[in-house]
Amino acid sequence: MQRCIDFAAIFACSPNPYLLMAADFSVVAVNQAYLNAIGRTEAEVLDRPLFTLFSPPAAGQSREQQESFAALQASLHRVRDRKAPDTLALVTFQIRGAEADGMRYWSCSHTPVLDQDGQVEFILQHVIDVTEAHGRYRRDPEQSYPTTLQVEQEILGRVRQVQEANRLLYAERLHLLRLFEEAPGFICFLRGREHSFELANRAWFDLIGERDIIGLPLRQGVPELAGQGYFELIDHVFESARPYIGSGMQMFINREGVPGLTQVYLDLVLQPIVESDGSVSGILLQGNDVTEQLHAQLELRRYRERLEELVEERTEALRASEAERRKAEQALLQSQKLESLGKLTGVVAHDFNNVLQIIGGNLQLLLRQQRDYPQLQERTRAALEGVSKGAQLASQLLAFSRRQALAPQVTAMGPLLEQMRGLLSQAVGRGIEVVLELDPRDSRVFIDPHQFESMLVNLVINARDAIREKLRTDPAPDPGRVVVRMRREQVLDNPLLAPGEYLRIEVEDNGCGMTEAVRARAFEPFYSNKSNGGTGLGLSTAYGFIGQSGGHLELHSTEGSGTTLAALLPLTEEAASWPPAETISAPIEGGSESVLLIESDSAVREVTADLLDDLGYQVTACADFDTAEQYLRSRPVDVVIVEFVAPGAQRPADLLHLARQRQPRAAALFITGQLAQAAQLHRVGDALVLQKPFGRAELAEKVREALAQMQDVPAGASASAGEVADESAGRRVLLVEDDLNLRQLTAECLAQLGCQVVACASGAEARQEAEQAAFDLLFTDINLTDSSGIELARELLGRNPALRVVLASGDARRADHDLPRTVFLTKPYDLKSLQDVVTSELA
Repeated sequence: MQRCIDFAAIFACSPNPYLLMAADFSVVAVNQAYLNAIGRTEAEVLDRPLFTLFSPPAAGQSREQQESFAALQASLHRVRDRKAPDTLALVTFQIRGAEADGMRYWSCSHTPVLDQDGQVEFILQHVIDVTEAHGRYRRDPEQSYPTTLQVEQEILGRVRQVQEANRLLYAERLHLLRLFEEAPGFICFLRGREHSFELANRAWFDLIGERDIIGLPLRQGVPELAGQGYFELIDHVFESARPYIGSGMQMFINREGVPGLTQVYLDLVLQPIVESDGSVSGILLQGNDVTEQLHAQLELRRYRERLEELVEERTEALRASEAERRKAEQALLQSQKLESLGKLTGVVAHDFNNVLQIIGGNLQLLLRQQRDYPQLQERTRAALEGVSKGAQLASQLLAFSRRQALAPQVTAMGPLLEQMRGLLSQAVGRGIEVVLELDPRDSRVFIDPHQFESMLVNLVINARDAIREKLRTDPAPDPGRVVVRMRREQVLDNPLLAPGEYLRIEVEDNGCGMTEAVRARAFEPFYSNKSNGGTGLGLSTAYGFIGQSGGHLELHSTEGSGTTLAALLPLTEEAASWPPAETISAPIEGGSESVLLIESDSAVREVTADLLDDLGYQVTACADFDTAEQYLRSRPVDVVIVEFVAPGAQRPADLLHLARQRQPRAAALFITGQLAQAAQLHRVGDALVLQKPFGRAELAEKVREALAQMQDVPAGASASAGEVADESAGRRVLLVEDDLNLRQLTAECLAQLGCQVVACASGAEARQEAEQAAFDLLFTDINLTDSSGIELARELLGRNPALRVVLASGDARRADHDLPRTVFLTKPYDLKSLQDVVTSELA
């Protein structure tokens, strides 16, 4: 007859201390011997975490105590993770109220108890008190003892050495596992003849999808490989003990949620693990998914083949000369070179914006802490001006790489160019004639009109500089002349454009022209032949803008005769939305009020001041906020026109407040060249916003609108940003940024604004935080390592419709989305921009 054994009674009456804990290390059972050892009652122990039974590491504790506490935690985690027993040869704890109050030395063993699914359900701890033996050893390890005690002391000494060696080995193992898991390519280890999965990193699961394969043979874990030759290949590597290296290998994978098999291409290495006796214990499989690279190469090959066909067809049809054929090939190679350079430049500019964000943010935090050190403040401001110039440089690089933020509209080009006639004449100055030759037919293109105006002004200024250079060197020059020409053109055989009807807009000058060497590199970023040290980004940004708008920019130049730049843009039949009908024929109204203009760019400052002067205003122009502040402290003005990112310590809103101390109804107009800044400036007080580039009519209209607006405001009614209560104080912000430095910096800035910040490194962490607490604002980078910031925002808005969202990115292009209550912030942003956006969103 089978006897029923009462294991609970055996556990309870055992003279050895035993404790049973759950997988979360909370105590579920303990026997009396254990309670006697720690001086506690059963009620004081049950349901409590094991670690709370002992004193946690503190500043006053010895290094031995701190290491023992850490060793106990590590041992329990190893048991839970490995599902295997673990032993601590010697640990020490400070125990209060036990039978032997004070320091106790224990030898512990931890044994996992598995459930039916093979998971750790409980952990059994058994301890042996070796305090007395350890005390004898510590008092005099050199003293001679009876043989039994000598053996005891020698064992204790060796135990400590073994335990330290095990600790170091475990730390090294964890380090190797982290390297294994974070490897950029996929890695897995297949054990034995069945090729059972023993280890696999994250990249392997990204390839085959989430599957429970650990412990399964390869044929069972990835059955769809049958018939593809991989099982046979791996068998051969195992039997021959010889490695295999393959490149661009085709594989079909069954991915969850995707119908049918997915085709991928892999670079693969199969390395047999050969033991000392010559046998093969397993195979290390590693490699990379090169599917996207191969597809890109195939697409590029098809593109090149098509272009080559077009070039050949054109050559045969026109029976072009050898020189014409070489010219077409050179154009093709130049286009491919600029395309490749543009892709690289875009990536660099995006990362450069992140670096500038970190540098600029820290400099601004330093500036706030240097109020008593004027010399340091001056150096910090100089560094911030460098960051600002770097941001402008990054913006130009993004334009060249066709990744700038655009707001395209169906634009009537004839009326637009007519509006710009006066602005172009102002740009070239006296002594140079500007001629517009425009096709009278209604010609409409889909383009960002503001960016086009800016590009055209820059091209005309380049033409002016070329004419001035020729006037300086030519003893009998022709009169300077710049022609802006617009006409329609049918494109049939251009290898860089789809066939169709295009609008050709030319800027032609009779300046010094270009040499062949200069012409070959004219569109490259940072290349300049100007004697005054130009940035070398003017033509490259124009090339990128026209390409991003679906067209192509051509260059024709002859040294000594002049240059023609021609933009080819596809025509559209859609109704024009720009320029607005009322602005085409509306009368231009000026005034006689006093105007203070703050603009850092000397050329823009000069042109804007001339336009205001031409409109009748009394203009004072400054290059930075600090000079403007000194001016405002000495005299009143009627209108303040300020560039939002002008250098200096003051904020635009603070300057407006200073102006209204002397003139309560002083009007304000912010000017900016960035769409993201224009969006957030609409929230700054009662100031109006004028986006660059602007013409004479737009400037005149905005100034009169700003003055009219202030006539209806009671004296003293306006307030500066410093007088408005900080609405963000105490509000909860969920910050999501995968760059550690940028995450820490932004969190510190938000904390200085009074926000309660929870910072996360990934979308997964953010979702966990959002499940545990409510937030007022989500501040997230768009491109996270594990997900899209836009999708994260959409998910959290579904849970909390009142949530406000700020999307940040170093890419100036706005991502398409339909999210409500969402603001876009372009990196690098300064503390003022961050404060304005956050305060506005939490208001």
